Formats: sequence, structure tokens, C-alpha cells
Amino acid sequence: MATLVQRLTSCDFKRLHQRRGDGQRHIDSLFESLPRHSSNHVDIIERYHAVFDACLDLDFGCWLIDFVEEVCGDPLIVSSDPIESQLLDAGFVAAWSRQTIARIEAEVIGALKSEQRFQQLQSRVHKELCKVSVIANVLEALERIRLPSSLGGVEGMAASRCGASRTLHASEECVFAPMCEPMTPAPR
Repeated sequence: MATLVQRLTSCDFKRLHQRRGDGQRHIDSLFESLPRHSSNHVDIIERYHAVFDACLDLDFGCWLIDFVEEVCGDPLIVSSDPIESQLLDAGFVAAWSRQTIARIEAEVIGALKSEQRFQQLQSRVHKELCKVSVIANVLEALERIRLPSSLGGVEGMAASRCGASRTLHASEECVFAPMCEPMTPAPR
């Protein structure tokens, strides 16, 4: 995991979608650092999703927010390649967010229908709630990057930089919703 965290903290978000000299994309080295990655049979979108999922598992939500703000929020990062263009779009991250929340919701609903599955999920409830909290922060970041374009031009960019948004960087401490504080058992 240390290698993955090191690669995450040192990567250039704006180049992840680009191909290297060997034909692979920069995201591939992050994907290959994942402890349970599969072979080359995974498409580029699934690779991004796997890296996003790993960030959730590592409690590294700041990386996701930085990705949104630095890549999806930068109108100067464009590509004529349709796949690369999709990877740069905020809708791509929003779709992953919706899929992840739906997956967590389905797991919780399924656990409520089975005593055995409920017992297994109980030990992970806090972690799953933290993931939902991180995704909520990612969705807020997606909303913030929409603000500049809705206000228009330079005025919108100025509004986002002067208080309408708060950029979190990997070097800062990442604090999420109170539900991610250590849980204490309820008194009986």
C-alpha cells in the first residue's frame, strides 16, 4: 500500500489520461499499484474507477477532490480523443459517485434482509458511512466547479477562488463529516 500512496501523492492529475512513450496511460501505473488489480482486460474507465475505489478504501478522499478540482475544473485541459475527453469530464466522476453510492446502498439493503449478512456488515458500517461522506464531499467539489461556468467567465472563476469554494490539497489535513469520527458503542 505504501507504493500506491506514494504514487497517488506524487502523480500529476492533469497527465493521468495521457499516453506515455510505451503506449500505456499514466493512470496505468497507479492501477498496477493496486493490491488486487487484474490484467489488461480492464478498460480505461474501469481502471480509473478502481483507483477511485482504492482512494476510498485508503481514506484518501482529498485525492479525489483534488482530481475533481484540478482536472475536471480546469477548462484548459481538453482532448480531441473522445475517451480522453470523457475522462476529463466532471460527469465521469459524478457517474462513479452515483454507482458507488448505489453499490453501498445495495449492500446495506441486502444485509438488512439476512441476519448473517447483517452481522458481517455491522463491523464495516462505520467505514461504509465514511465512504458515503467522502463521496458527498466529492459531489460538493463537482458542484463548486460548476459555479464558475454558471456565473460566467472571469467573474465566475474569481467567485470560486474567493470563498465560493475551498480547495483541499493532499498536503493539508483532510477532515470530513463528523460521522467519520471514531464510533463509540452506545450505552446499554
